[in-house]
Amino acid sequence: MKRVFVIAVVLAVLLCWLSPAAAQEAEGVGATDARQVELTLGSTKAVVNGDEVTLDVPPRVVDGTTLMPLRFVCDDVLGASVGWDEEEKKVVVNKEGRVVELWIGKRDALVDGKGYSMLQAPMVEKGRTLLPLRFLTENFGLKTVYHPSSKKIVITQTEPEISEPVADFEFTKDSIRAGEGLRVIDRSYDPDGGIIMDRLWEIERESGDKKQVSDLSDYFPVRSPGKYIIRLRVMDGQGIWSQWFQRVLDVRPNQPPVITSLSANPSRAAQGEEIEFFYDYIDEEFDSIQEERWVYRYREHSGQIRELVGKPRALFGARSYEVGLKLRDSFNNWSKEAVVTVDMTSDKKMSELEYRFSKPIPGDIILNPDALNFNNFPNADWEVEHGGPTLIMSNSPETVNSTGVLYEDTAEGPVRLFYHHVNNTGENKELALWVKNRGNRPVRLTLERAGTGGPSKDEMFMGQRVVSTYFESSENRVLEIAPGKTISLGNILGLRAMKPREMLSGMVDMECSGPLTFTVAMIEEGQTYLTPLPVLPSDGIHVRGTFENSDVLINIAQDGEQSEKMILGRGMDKDHFLQGYDALGRREVVNHGNYGVVYKTEFVSDTPTGILVNPRGSGFRGAISGLDGESYVVPDKGVLNFYGAAAVVGVSPEGKISRFVYTPAGGSDTPVIFAFIPKGEW
Repeated sequence: MKRVFVIAVVLAVLLCWLSPAAAQEAEGVGATDARQVELTLGSTKAVVNGDEVTLDVPPRVVDGTTLMPLRFVCDDVLGASVGWDEEEKKVVVNKEGRVVELWIGKRDALVDGKGYSMLQAPMVEKGRTLLPLRFLTENFGLKTVYHPSSKKIVITQTEPEISEPVADFEFTKDSIRAGEGLRVIDRSYDPDGGIIMDRLWEIERESGDKKQVSDLSDYFPVRSPGKYIIRLRVMDGQGIWSQWFQRVLDVRPNQPPVITSLSANPSRAAQGEEIEFFYDYIDEEFDSIQEERWVYRYREHSGQIRELVGKPRALFGARSYEVGLKLRDSFNNWSKEAVVTVDMTSDKKMSELEYRFSKPIPGDIILNPDALNFNNFPNADWEVEHGGPTLIMSNSPETVNSTGVLYEDTAEGPVRLFYHHVNNTGENKELALWVKNRGNRPVRLTLERAGTGGPSKDEMFMGQRVVSTYFESSENRVLEIAPGKTISLGNILGLRAMKPREMLSGMVDMECSGPLTFTVAMIEEGQTYLTPLPVLPSDGIHVRGTFENSDVLINIAQDGEQSEKMILGRGMDKDHFLQGYDALGRREVVNHGNYGVVYKTEFVSDTPTGILVNPRGSGFRGAISGLDGESYVVPDKGVLNFYGAAAVVGVSPEGKISRFVYTPAGGSDTPVIFAFIPKGEW
């Protein structure tokens, strides 16, 4: 790109060759550059930027070469500095770092130290120095046009050619892995010698999606493998942008970790002896391990393989265990399972009960290799008191095939809402929890405790999460509901839409200062309570209804000399199933399993007593509020899915009141046994 400027100035610089006269002419130089100069051969009249001036010496032609007066060019056109060497009769012209040296009467010249030969030597006439015009044009960027008819010479200055900057880079590696940072060598440059002031990167994916960033670290590393087009533009100090330069980057899939070794110490151990496990692995250096998944397996006498989740601290039973480990990296890549065998001897360093209860970890799995039948323990002596909130339960139809109202009823005072539903409509749906004030006075609704789970397709995991978060929570949120108004409790709890086959479950405790109508409904996404909905019928298997007194307060008088049991969720003896009423179906109902019922157990032990929970159904993942008041998942890992297995609740101290709280988890079977084992029987 070139721009036209007045460069007659440059001519002037080159014309500054003076002898004694040149020395005088060198003084006072430094005028402003002209944009255009018009001269006429043989005439002292000149026009500079439209203004007429008078020359001391007119331009003239000598042997076909046009000569121009130096003083005029330096002072009025170029604005150059001029030096004079009397001894050498040399004129030195300096313009913005460009130096031209000429000698009066000689055709030799130096331009920035490089020698040249001119067609006509500089000369002095009437005390004024004249210089060949073409030499100026060629060396100071002047554009000179001669008009023969008018003998006019028009001199204009052209701006030096300004080049665009050049964008260029290369990758330090031909390809990278997903998750790996990208490094490049930036070879961009400014041909004019300036510096690169700014960069703009553009990344285009195979899908065509593009994003522009000022630094590649704002985009990389990426998680998705594939081909990425990386483009770069750069800007120089003149504000000129380069053209795009691009290269294609191959991002390869992130690799799963590889376990290179797994060992146990000792690999042959006594029962109750603590075992340590060690492993090595390899993975990309930029990646990290996010999760260890341990399992251990053994073969029962029947030949059935039992598998439990977790890393065993100690093992029990004279048999061989296969301990497996998988690793998950930050890209959710799982390694292949590595396995080590641990052989257990018949020697007992410690019984399993003694080991579990001497270092109690709530939720810790009890393998029960001695096949203790906890159901054969005698029943504890316990008293039951019923009270607590009204339970509004929505669990039927559990699997919902269309939109509609699932359950609705009105209650006041302490209220507990329990819901558990699967979206089987084939489309995304929402589970609505609406609360309406049908009265003529405002009603204050206080949220006291809430546990929610899902959306999820893992029913047992979701049920466990509902119970554990219920025990952990302490809401204490107050909502004022005006007469005739409806609020969305689902929005307040942050319920999300369910995809097909996903489920939502929850348990919420509230205090209502007046009557409120609670509605549970399957709705379209974004639908409101204003849209009429049909009432869906119960599925005849699961329960919906309203039940009074959904808290069960239990006080146990322990024997202290022998192990005892308490069975919850069987519907017999003192723990009966709640009787209620289906307000939509207008019929009496029974809450089989007592889901939504909270059992609060209190006792005093005469001796340190270990407490365990032994599910009697086909599968169990639950939670408890432990002896210390904290929430614990039970078991702490995986599922209890056979009768002999149990999990630690805790150890009650001697002579002090102990308490724990339990509620059945949705998706898990009941009943469950709570066994109380005094220290003497560990």
